[in-house]
Amino acid sequence: MNAAAPGAIVEVKALTKRFGGLVAIDNLSLEIRTGEILGIVGPNGAGKTALINVLTGFYRATTGTIRFTGRDITRLPRHRISRLGIARTFQNIRLFRRMSVLENVMVADKRHAIAPIKALFRRGHAQADVARAMALLDLMGLADRADHPAGGLAYGDARRLEIARALAGGPRLLFLDEPAAGMNEEETEELVADVRKCRAMVEAIVLVEYDMALIRDLSDRLIAMDFGRKMAEGTTEQVFADPIFMRAYLGLEPDDG
Repeated sequence: MNAAAPGAIVEVKALTKRFGGLVAIDNLSLEIRTGEILGIVGPNGAGKTALINVLTGFYRATTGTIRFTGRDITRLPRHRISRLGIARTFQNIRLFRRMSVLENVMVADKRHAIAPIKALFRRGHAQADVARAMALLDLMGLADRADHPAGGLAYGDARRLEIARALAGGPRLLFLDEPAAGMNEEETEELVADVRKCRAMVEAIVLVEYDMALIRDLSDRLIAMDFGRKMAEGTTEQVFADPIFMRAYLGLEPDDG
C-alpha cells in the first residue's frame, strides 16, 4: 500500500467523471490535508457536488485515483467508504422525519450499519449508545429537542441535526455540501460556530458553499472550480485575488475593486 503524502488525508489524481458526453469532473488533482477546513467554491455546474459524490462513492469515477489515508478507494462502494471514516451531508436535508431527533442520530451510528432500525428496538438498548447520540445533540444545541419529531424542526435545526447524524459514525473526514443553503443571516452565523465545534471531532472538513462570508470565515484553504477543473487554489486571500477566479465567479476584472 502506498503511503499518503505527508499531511494529506486524501489524494486525488487525474480524476474524471463523465455522464455520457458531459464531463462533470475533468482531470482534477487535489489534496485534502489533515487538520484543515478546505473550501470548494465555483459557479453552478462547476462540478463541486459531483466531486463530493465521487469521493464518497455515490458516483463511480470514470478515470483517475482516490486515496484515503494511503488506501485506494476509487472503486469501493459507498458503504465501505463510509465505514472507513468518510461522512457527508447533502444539499437537500435527508432525515427520518417521523423519528425523533435522538433516533435520527442513533440510526446513523455505523456500528448499527447492518440493521440500523432494528438496533433502536432491541431490548436493553445500550445506555452508551444513547449517551453518544445525546453528546452530539448537545454539541449542536439540540439536546432539549431529543424527543421531538425530526419533521417538526425549524430549518436551521434540521441542518444541525444532519451534521450530528454525519458525525454519529465517528468519521475522520467530513464533507459539508452547501450547509448554509436556505439559511438566514442569523442561522448562518450559528452554523459557523457549529462547524468550528465539529473541527475538533474530525481530521479534516471539506466545505462546499456559495456563501462567501462563510467560506472566508471558515476555510484554511480554497479550491475554486469551473467546468470540472481547478481554476485556482491557495489561501482565501490568494484565491479571491486570482484574476481567473474574479472573472469566472465574481464577474469582476482585477482592477474593479
